[in-house]
Amino acid sequence: MDQLTNNWLHALSNLVPGGTRAVVFLKTADKNQYGLSARWPDNLEDYEELSAVAKDTVTDGKPILLSNKVAGEETGEPCDIISCPIIVNNQVFGAVVLE
Repeated sequence: MDQLTNNWLHALSNLVPGGTRAVVFLKTADKNQYGLSARWPDNLEDYEELSAVAKDTVTDGKPILLSNKVAGEETGEPCDIISCPIIVNNQVFGAVVLE
C-alpha cells in the first residue's frame, strides 16, 4: 500500500464522525485498471461493497451517495456510503469511498 495515500485516508477517516471503513482505489500501470491503494482501518478485509462503489465512481467520473444502506446483518443499523472521484489533470485517477 502507498504510505502517503494510507496516511491521508487515515487522517480523513478520523475526521468523519461515525465512519466505519474507507478505501482508496488508484489507477495502476495497467491501462484502465484500478487497484486498492489504501484502506481504513488497517485490518479491513471486507471491502467488496466499497470496491463496487469505487468502480462505479471511476466509470461515471462523479460522486455517489448511497443513503441508509443496511450496515451488516448483525446490527441492522443504516449507514451512508459516500464516494468521490480523484481527478488529476482533468482525468479520473481513482476514487475514495467512506462508509
